[in-house]
Amino acid sequence: MSLPRFGLLYAPLLLVACGGPDAPPAADPTGAVQRLELETLGEVAVLAPVEREVTNWPDLADDATIADWNFGGAKTSVISFGDSRVRTIDRGNPVRITIPAELRFANSPRLELLGIVRGEGFFAQAQLLKDGEVLARGKAPLLKSRGAQAFEFDFDYTPKVGGEELLCDTLVLELPPGKLPIGLIALKVEDLPIGGFLPPEAFGGLALIEQHADGRKGTLLSTDAGARSQFRVDRADQWLEFEYTIPNSVAPMISWPTLHVTLEVDGEVQREENIQPTTSWGNHGFSLEQFLHADVTATFEVRTEDGGQSLLALSQPKVVRKLSNPPTVLLITSDTHRADHVGFVSGPDGPRTELIDQLAEKGVSFLDTVASINNTTPSHVALFTGLPPRDTGIVSNAKRLAREAPTIADRFAELGYATIASVSAAPVCSEFSALDQGFDRYSNPGFRAARDGAETVQQLLEWLPDYEDEPLFVWLHLYDAHSPYDPPKDLLSLYYPEDLRPFDPASPVANLALAPDWDPTIADPVYTESLYKGEVSYVDARLAQLFERDRFWNGVVAFTADHGETLRTTEYFRFGHNALSHDNLAIPLVFVAPGLDGGEQRSTPVRQIDVGRTLLDLAGHPEVDFPGRNVLTADGGEGEQRFAIEANGYSAAVLSGKWMLRLGLRHNRSTLDQEGDWYHKAELFDVSQDGTGERDLSAENPEMTRELRAALVGWLGEGTRGRWVEAARGDAEAIARQLAELGYTGSEEAAEEEAPWFDASCTCAQCDAAR
Repeated sequence: MSLPRFGLLYAPLLLVACGGPDAPPAADPTGAVQRLELETLGEVAVLAPVEREVTNWPDLADDATIADWNFGGAKTSVISFGDSRVRTIDRGNPVRITIPAELRFANSPRLELLGIVRGEGFFAQAQLLKDGEVLARGKAPLLKSRGAQAFEFDFDYTPKVGGEELLCDTLVLELPPGKLPIGLIALKVEDLPIGGFLPPEAFGGLALIEQHADGRKGTLLSTDAGARSQFRVDRADQWLEFEYTIPNSVAPMISWPTLHVTLEVDGEVQREENIQPTTSWGNHGFSLEQFLHADVTATFEVRTEDGGQSLLALSQPKVVRKLSNPPTVLLITSDTHRADHVGFVSGPDGPRTELIDQLAEKGVSFLDTVASINNTTPSHVALFTGLPPRDTGIVSNAKRLAREAPTIADRFAELGYATIASVSAAPVCSEFSALDQGFDRYSNPGFRAARDGAETVQQLLEWLPDYEDEPLFVWLHLYDAHSPYDPPKDLLSLYYPEDLRPFDPASPVANLALAPDWDPTIADPVYTESLYKGEVSYVDARLAQLFERDRFWNGVVAFTADHGETLRTTEYFRFGHNALSHDNLAIPLVFVAPGLDGGEQRSTPVRQIDVGRTLLDLAGHPEVDFPGRNVLTADGGEGEQRFAIEANGYSAAVLSGKWMLRLGLRHNRSTLDQEGDWYHKAELFDVSQDGTGERDLSAENPEMTRELRAALVGWLGEGTRGRWVEAARGDAEAIARQLAELGYTGSEEAAEEEAPWFDASCTCAQCDAAR
């Protein structure tokens, strides 16, 4: 296979991926991984799962808030950043901030700093003092952030249950010197109880339990409550496998535990083992060959040498059949990735995407694919359920999927695949979206709103050796193409010469009206578009790392996106995806699988919500019940109708051939000044000429407008709304803050979940005119 143009950019990576022949046919995965049900033994006690706030300073830009603080001579000032006022602190020299505060802790102290870090990240130090004596020290990595982030300091103080309280009178924050200032927004001190961040559902049930960036579906065991599972051994090559850890949030406060495991047959212990856990996940396995054709009871208990209280996490145990050539199914979603921003479509004027071009050369690509909505959480929910937002009811990033909703991950898990996911941003993290359901293992970006794709890919690659003998379904989500665009300089230089002046308002190409909201100082819109191209190339480079592994290169692969992006158009439509338009719905789609003819490009209109069904069929499971159709075999004509809902339910659309009709459903802030004409108004756009949706052609094409409007109204009336909607869990302020950092400020006021999408009996002027 030849390298595409600019192949030298990623050649060292791709040569590894392409160097060998395709793998032999994969083994049958059916039943290879069986997840065991757990029965709780003893009384389950939730150990104080709610944190307690000690004190906070919510507005550090207010001089009154910091009137008694001592900044040690460091220069401070107040600036505006989006909707926030931020106090900046110069770091030309080491900074020591002394804060008088009467603090009392019954458990473990924690400091949370909400701030903005530019340039290189660094470690900050904190101290708790009483009468000048240091009682506890803490530190935190303050990582480079695109916007406001919460940074957490955990202290070295080790409380014990029923022990004395920690009393302090001063908090000290120390920052190392650096070229750029730090921006401080708020500061909060908390008393973190035992179990403070453990999911309540995991006490006696199953939930995602996170250690660092590694979350696994499991349960919590204590010295008072163990667990038991029963299973039958049908094959000599089966293994019992499980993972275990001591949660970080409780490790300093409890007696060190031992995991005691017994395997019994007919009430007699056949095997017994004591395992020493740590604060990292450990893996353990037993060969079950000696138990062939027997019914086995596995019991898991927590014990301590001193008889003290203890707690540990146990992953859901599995009975695994090892395979010599297990199948691999990989789903990649590149967030905010336009359909025309892949090299095999855009040509020399677009971004360089050598790896994605390689996938298109190896498989089948679809040139007319649309998402069902234009924001992240709802689109991924639609992708994973195979149902449009009309039916899931999820149209807001602040809503999450109900646990009873079946997903594509559930289906692969039921077939016998191990299931793992590594995601890059808050809208798809487990707490906000519940998209972890069906996954054995799930890596979130943690307290950050988003993380770099390199970290997300690296986490996935670190996990891969744990599944070398197991069938595997993998989801990788990369967020780098989302605004604000910030690619490495070497990739930006591919598209924008370094000698130009993108921030010069006097430049002949300057147009500040087209500056993105996240950086109003950019004068040249070509620079912003070049930033976006650089981010797309960065995504491609990260994927090249992934496809160094033959297992992915020879597997079943789908590459797609959740929605597109509007680039330079008008002052209102620029560098975002807030409106329901073709540009914001059109996405790339490539399938690769053994046996597919390589290099085929199809212009058939297809839907992103059919990706799950297609993956199941490509993996050899057409009998599995899942919504949608196989886009590789389905018939679809140019006039086929596809439907979409706008983020937060403001409008809906139908696409047919070159036409897109958009129908207003409810007002948002940008339509409130239109004197009511948005409500149920139909607009018609020729997307072959107007992908942004700026030129309404409904008056010139009344018949097409009536036809498509009637089709859209009929489609809206067929759905059952709100069946799988839950409110996002966790700290509401943290959710709002992380969504705001990602550009969703003020846009998450979702429509009423019980109301119909469209009232067919409406007598407004727009509906009367349509009749």
